[in-house]
Amino acid sequence: MTLYQRLAHRIARLSALCPVSGCHLWMGAVNNDGYARINYRDNGQHRQALVHRIVMDAPRNREVDHLCGVRCCVNPAHLMLVTHRENCSSRENRRRFQWRNYTAEIL
Repeated sequence: MTLYQRLAHRIARLSALCPVSGCHLWMGAVNNDGYARINYRDNGQHRQALVHRIVMDAPRNREVDHLCGVRCCVNPAHLMLVTHRENCSSRENRRRFQWRNYTAEIL
């Protein structure tokens, strides 16, 4: 079994489907920012990786945008490879949308 196959098996085993949102919620470790994290060995070396980067096979020059806004989601349908600029823009748009909804609920 290849390293990628072993990681895919662990990712599937450590995520749970949310029936409401369709997110595959990571049940393993998360980093301080709430993103799914996995530890593994590669050629005897201890490594760590962000699960959404493994799921999307993200190259170094791309970031992974969580379209659902849930940082621990590892559902490939909720993830998209983007540039840093696109990721920042998407994050700002989500913040504006959430703030508008929050203020509308108060008023």
